[in-house]
Amino acid sequence: NIYQNNAFEKVVIAEYPGSGADLLRAYIENVTKVLTGSDYDFQSDSRTEVMNTDQFEKSTIDSRVWIVKTNYPEKCARAEFRAHKCILVVRNPVELICSDSQTTLNS
Repeated sequence: NIYQNNAFEKVVIAEYPGSGADLLRAYIENVTKVLTGSDYDFQSDSRTEVMNTDQFEKSTIDSRVWIVKTNYPEKCARAEFRAHKCILVVRNPVELICSDSQTTLNS
């Protein structure tokens, strides 16, 4: 199995929170069946809705994942890792500010 050999260069999905990287991760996983991860420490997040999602289980950056989402430097990563390629997720700043404000108010 090509995925078990982990012969891939690690790819990072870089974004400012709320830009849509989680949607992109879900799309990548559904289309390719490749597991993605995140450098975010979900265990330190007090929001119970985060703890009860599949994202909690995907907060990994080890050899099981090929693609890792990061919000660095806005949110510090829980561990350092090397990536060879990057997918940059960009969103209209006005929409992003509204989305980020709504998320902050709800948590």
